[in-house]
Amino acid sequence: MKKAKPLLLFRPHLQADERFYDGYDPKFISNKAWLLFHACEHPEALKTFVSAVGGKPDDVDTEILQSLVAELHFAVLHQFEVLFALMLGQFQPLPHWVFLTEYKTAEIVKKAQSYVSGEYRAASNDLCSTQAEFVSGSVYPGVNPPGELEPALSKSIDDIGWLIEEGAKRYLSSPEYNAYKHGLRVLPGAMTLMVRLREKNSEFAPVMSMSSSITYLEREDVEDGRGYAEVTKEVKAADAFNWIFAMASIAEIIKTIRLARIRQTPVKISTMAIDRDGLTRLRPTSKFRVSL
Repeated sequence: MKKAKPLLLFRPHLQADERFYDGYDPKFISNKAWLLFHACEHPEALKTFVSAVGGKPDDVDTEILQSLVAELHFAVLHQFEVLFALMLGQFQPLPHWVFLTEYKTAEIVKKAQSYVSGEYRAASNDLCSTQAEFVSGSVYPGVNPPGELEPALSKSIDDIGWLIEEGAKRYLSSPEYNAYKHGLRVLPGAMTLMVRLREKNSEFAPVMSMSSSITYLEREDVEDGRGYAEVTKEVKAADAFNWIFAMASIAEIIKTIRLARIRQTPVKISTMAIDRDGLTRLRPTSKFRVSL
């Protein structure tokens, strides 16, 4: 086993962190999501824009719009990984920019699994024992508000903890993200599942319909070998956009507080009140799989 090389940096730890957070844009993904969402919601306006830049409005067809919805779906998973890695940065010794450069996806997956399982010590490198401590330590480190503001901060911590748990579950149950990152292995489009009875002359009838979906392959165990299943999952633009916006808002709070702590300057603390029922209602639920 090779011995790890020592880390050599010319900037002090806090100076390296200040350089990163000074330039970090917490809306980097959500800005893209905003454009994609409104393009999906207003196809006629998109056609007008395409025409204005010399393109052909007729090129804005259903296929393009389906691709945009799929991009939004994958942007949710990207945004979660970014946010969760940013939170984990607070629980390790490296300058945050270095950690965010060095971490492997497998590490994020393992920490997310620990978080969902309630193993907060494992998720935080043994620094937190509860979800509230994890969120407080990563999003609101060092924040001690006056008594009248404590209930709002407590609710914000609780809501953020819920959002991260739900986001982690979504991230961990989305193998299509890996297929997306590795190229043309995801098929976007509308989908209808048709079935028919075994009786002679019976006709196919729709049992499930998705206006937007993605289809990808998952490995499955079969007797004496390895097989694959074709999985189709419903995706929704509004669901993706609202989740991305909520997570980007958390990233913005993190940047503001960490930069203020580094510079030792006063800062107005922002809190969040998340509509859990509203976000849950937006989540698509349709999914089916067929062995390949």
